[in-house]
Amino acid sequence: MEKGLYTNINISEFSEHEDEVTCVAFSTDFHIFLTGSDDTNVRIFNAATKKLVTLLSGHTSWIKSVAVSPDSKYIASCSQDSTAIIWRTRDASLLYTLEGHRKSVESVTFSSNSALLATTSFDRSAMIWKVQDGGLMKILEGHEGAVKTSSFSYEDTWLATACTDGVVRLWTLKKNRKEEDGSLKLLKGHTKTVSALAFSREGMLASGSWDNTVKLWNPRTGSLIRSIEGHQTWVETVGFSLDSLKLISASKDSVVKVWDILEDKCDETLENDGVEIQFCGFTPKNTVVVAGSKVQKAN
Repeated sequence: MEKGLYTNINISEFSEHEDEVTCVAFSTDFHIFLTGSDDTNVRIFNAATKKLVTLLSGHTSWIKSVAVSPDSKYIASCSQDSTAIIWRTRDASLLYTLEGHRKSVESVTFSSNSALLATTSFDRSAMIWKVQDGGLMKILEGHEGAVKTSSFSYEDTWLATACTDGVVRLWTLKKNRKEEDGSLKLLKGHTKTVSALAFSREGMLASGSWDNTVKLWNPRTGSLIRSIEGHQTWVETVGFSLDSLKLISASKDSVVKVWDILEDKCDETLENDGVEIQFCGFTPKNTVVVAGSKVQKAN
């Protein structure tokens, strides 16, 4: 990685949260970022100045995931309190509280067109909501464990969901010549919890797991393209560059790896001692951004 193309943000230095920071998310233009915490609040920061813009209060238990819609008009958060919330970015107003899950909501993910929001839960289900009015559109069931995360493809053709059972489920959202709306593929290959998902713009799907591997899949066929090994602990987050040629992954031991997909090799290994990484990704200018919080050590 060339000098100057790597930005490391330690949220603990300025987050102002009263408890542990549990999740981080950036807008697609990287102008703002969000943090969620065990203090039940979400905070919005200016990414350039790292100054707090506003505080969002509405949950009654710790925050599990936060997200900014691709058009930056909306923010979503979810919590151990079994709810998700959609907020309006412009004035930080609470638009809708989404109720329907029976247990902790583990992740929130916007569709590429910003019209839909997916939530996943410990109740073994995923739900798809309409952002415009907060209405529930679909309930996706079938996982045999807690559903940890999800990801929409760039054309919103598929939604991938990942589970503690090690299986990735790929749901078809749009009708086409080969697949009917609602059809399903099971992507099997991981041996432990799948904790991270990301689609490339070219349609490839990456999954990161507690089995220390990242796997690349072809969503059209449901076949495994490649298994990437190199992390020594479980993979927490993954992301693609905009040109789909690079993949970034971060593991529990604070190690970030940048992979060249075409060459099938690791380009760079970045170590962030003592920082639990909650986000890693590429900016539109292909700069690597890593964000996380300092690990709290027991006395």
